[in-house]
Amino acid sequence: MTKKKLNMKSKEDRLKSKLDKLANIQEGLTSAEEEAQLLIESLLEQDPEAKEKYEKLQVTRTELQDEAVEVESEAKELAVEVGETVNGEKLQAVVNKGRLAWDNDLLVSWSILLPAIMEAKKQGAPYISIRKVKVSD
Repeated sequence: MTKKKLNMKSKEDRLKSKLDKLANIQEGLTSAEEEAQLLIESLLEQDPEAKEKYEKLQVTRTELQDEAVEVESEAKELAVEVGETVNGEKLQAVVNKGRLAWDNDLLVSWSILLPAIMEAKKQGAPYISIRKVKVSD
């Protein structure tokens, strides 16, 4: 194996290790949240008044979340119509131009006839997303 391939393999191994560490941290967070919820439920069972307050707060929380989703959607629609960034007192709607897309395969084939087309080609930086590995049953 070449030195470059060994170096890439080492980076790949380090990345796998980081991904495994991140997964363990996420599992720990989930476990801690579940334990905290069980503790809350256990304590609430001992205090009916607190349980009733908690249930009302949960309903209010759900209603507020639903309203927030609706208002955010409406704000985004208005921002598109306004066409520029607008500042509120605490939030701003930042308008970003839509991405320009071209038929890459068609342009590459045209570049055979007109090589200058390739001068306009720009390659952006990679975008990384971390996802759970799908496990087949």
